[in-house]
Amino acid sequence: MFDRLIASEVVKNHMPVNTIIALESAEEGLEYIFSSMDNPSAIPDIILLDIKMPKVDGFEFLERFEKFPPSVKVLSTIYMLSSSIDPYDINKALKSKYVHDFIEKPLTKEKIEKLLPKL
Repeated sequence: MFDRLIASEVVKNHMPVNTIIALESAEEGLEYIFSSMDNPSAIPDIILLDIKMPKVDGFEFLERFEKFPPSVKVLSTIYMLSSSIDPYDINKALKSKYVHDFIEKPLTKEKIEKLLPKL
């Protein structure tokens, strides 16, 4: 929960965003996307996805995200965010066609600024 609050504050203070939706788990994120499918403007433009989460980890989120229709998947840019420096985790994240980059925690202003040109 603490990581989620810090990430929300860093994003709010350093990215040109109107709305931040900070969810507690990957399951909540998947449910949110599913419930928003009829309203594409509610689908998040950017998803900061942690690898380590309760119940459903970031990799399982990606497996479930794969099942959404293409019209939904193209609306979100996913960045994997983790304190893991395990090369296996990093490579697995970057091999996903949905993950645009891997960001090592902590999330900082400088890391956000590096993302801005990619958006």
